[in-house]
Amino acid sequence: MKRIATVLSLAVFLLTLPGCGESKATVHGKVTLNDKPVTSGTVVFSTDDDKKTVHAQIQSDGTYKSSEIPMGSFKVAVLSGPKPPSMSMPKGVVMPAGAPNSGGGEGWVEIPKPLTDPKTSNLSVKVDKSDVPYDIPLK
Repeated sequence: MKRIATVLSLAVFLLTLPGCGESKATVHGKVTLNDKPVTSGTVVFSTDDDKKTVHAQIQSDGTYKSSEIPMGSFKVAVLSGPKPPSMSMPKGVVMPAGAPNSGGGEGWVEIPKPLTDPKTSNLSVKVDKSDVPYDIPLK
């Protein structure tokens, strides 16, 4: 009988173990700059103590989503995506026809420097439920 009680106690412990981890939430929204979608880049969520950082990729329509955000308060920053090669070419040089286009593509924008650092962006979000909509309108 004692052995059955021990086995049952162990089983209950093991079943509850996965629930002991850090609770995570989904944070999602749209990033705009001057009312136009930011078409590439990254949204950065950083804890107030800077010990944890989570990144969410911005999609071509300006939306982003991360399901890996732990509960708590976060400072937020937005990073520009890579410049398209055509914007990096020296003046007067034209991209060859058929050349692959990797990078931000049309609609690429440079995010103002203060908004690219969680410490200076003045953007923040409180994650206190499992689904948090958070649009980021930049000016």
